[in-house]
Amino acid sequence: MKIKSGQQELTITRATIPPGERMPVHKHPILNGVYIEKGTLTIGLPGQKETLTLGDGKAFIEITDKWHYGHNDGNIPVTIILSYSDPEGEPTTIFKIPDDKRD
Repeated sequence: MKIKSGQQELTITRATIPPGERMPVHKHPILNGVYIEKGTLTIGLPGQKETLTLGDGKAFIEITDKWHYGHNDGNIPVTIILSYSDPEGEPTTIFKIPDDKRD
């Protein structure tokens, strides 16, 4: 990963994933962290069977520059807190177009 120069900005946001919902396939071009405030989140990579499931109070560095998705297989909403540190004006998340075959 190449670190870009310029003024860095810190973004912290909270997201809620309802029960049964799967997030769109996406990637982060910059380093970011996730804290699971409530619920259980499962993270997967398109085309792979293995997943990672994390629950309340777990924190992790999210996958950088690789397509992935999260889903909530539980019965309660998952609440996550995301933090990003990136050059000002750079996107924190890129969503994959469904028919895009590129990695």
